[in-house]
Amino acid sequence: MHDATYTDDTPTHSLKFHGDGDTLFWLYLKTNLLTLLTLGVYASWGTVALRNYFLSNTTFAGHRLVYAGTGRELFVGSLKLLGIYIVLAVITAVLRATLGPIGMLVARVLLYVVLFALTPFALYSARRYRLSRTSLAGTRFSFRGSLGECYRVFMPGALVTGMPLGLYYPVWHTRMRAYWLRNTYYGSEPFAYD
Repeated sequence: MHDATYTDDTPTHSLKFHGDGDTLFWLYLKTNLLTLLTLGVYASWGTVALRNYFLSNTTFAGHRLVYAGTGRELFVGSLKLLGIYIVLAVITAVLRATLGPIGMLVARVLLYVVLFALTPFALYSARRYRLSRTSLAGTRFSFRGSLGECYRVFMPGALVTGMPLGLYYPVWHTRMRAYWLRNTYYGSEPFAYD
């Protein structure tokens, strides 16, 4: 909560994890084996199984977190991402074939620029999806930040971080974390980040 005043009497709660390493090991093993056997198709369902395991074994104030996402939803999202990669691969192949060595350089630059430009969108979409499928005590979490703000925080920081040997990274990381948390809600209550 943003403007709450806390005193010594204010009850505090912490997240508690009740899972165990053995169960997690077998779940990871099953997920990886099935993903290999299905040539990656099972990865979406495995991701959901792992999220379910972690969240259903995490409690806050006596309530367990619940994850309601489905493998089908993640699989459809993966197919969309695959479609983007295929389009990019075709464009780069055409550029290489038609322009020779210059086309190869143009294709590489284009590929990096497009992937860099899509990164904030992917992070934003993933955050919105995961939070919209997570609840506690019957109340859902949500992410209400704007995509434009995500780009305004992400792009300059990502560009500057690589230049002075990564010295700007802590500042950028803090700004991104502030953006993610200040736009995260539990029901109608916003999270705060200081």
